[in-house]
Amino acid sequence: GDRSDRSDRGPSTPQGSPGADRDRASSRASDPTKVRKGLVSAVKELAVSHDMDEALRRTTELRIPPELQASEFAHVFSQMAEQGSDAARRVCFRFGVRLFTDGILAKSELAPALDKFFSVSYPDLHMDMPALPRIMREECFPVLQELVSGGLISAPKLEAYWDQVR
Repeated sequence: GDRSDRSDRGPSTPQGSPGADRDRASSRASDPTKVRKGLVSAVKELAVSHDMDEALRRTTELRIPPELQASEFAHVFSQMAEQGSDAARRVCFRFGVRLFTDGILAKSELAPALDKFFSVSYPDLHMDMPALPRIMREECFPVLQELVSGGLISAPKLEAYWDQVR
C-alpha cells in the first residue's frame, strides 16, 4: 500500500513550540526548491494584487541565502518580464529593484544577477517574446535607473545592459 512514513525527514519541531517558525524559515532557506517556489509565488501574487509590501514581506521571510540570490533573481526577473500586462510588469520590475534597495537581497549579488539575466535568460526569452526589447526599454530600464540613482550599479553598467536589448 501507500505509506506516509515521514520518519526519514528527521525530528520535527511541534507546531506550537517557540522554534517552529524559525525552523521552518531556516529549512526554506536551505532548500533551493522552496526558495524558488516561494519567490515565484510572491511574484505571481504581486502581478495580480500589486501589493508590494506583502510581496516584500513574503520574500524577506524566505531568507534567501546569498549563494542562491543571483540565480533566483535572474529566474524571477524573467517571470516578471513575461507578465501579460504593462501594469503587472511595472510593479514586478519595481519589486525587483526594491529587493536590492531594501536590502532583502545582498547588493553584492545585484551585478551577478543582472549579468546572468542579460547574458543567459534574456536571449532565450527574446526568442519566445518578440516584444521583449520594447518591454525592457520602455518598462524595465526606467525602473532599473533607480539602481544607478541609489548607487547600486554604475551608469556604464546599465548602459551595457541597454546595449544588449537593442
